[in-house]
Amino acid sequence: MKYRVIIKAMVGGTKLARNSLMRSPSKSYTIQKRTHLPALYESQKEQVKVCLERDSNSHMMPRENESKKSEGVKVQKRVLCYYLYNLHDKFLAENPNI
Repeated sequence: MKYRVIIKAMVGGTKLARNSLMRSPSKSYTIQKRTHLPALYESQKEQVKVCLERDSNSHMMPRENESKKSEGVKVQKRVLCYYLYNLHDKFLAENPNI
């Protein structure tokens, strides 16, 4: 019983399959945290946002009540003109370094 609890905890922590953990000879795994590069991610998020908010990729909702207040600023809602996978391909073509 106690080994099932240990295996269950390891499955939750490592995101590995339970069967592979049960078959492994060693029950010790080290979990490596992914390192994030916040400055790089923030610049990429801003590039994606600018790309999606262009008038060629989306258009604004026409009515006054179709707006959203975000961080004290009123922003009009937008609707994408194309499917997201098409916009993804277009973004990658415009930004080959990402």
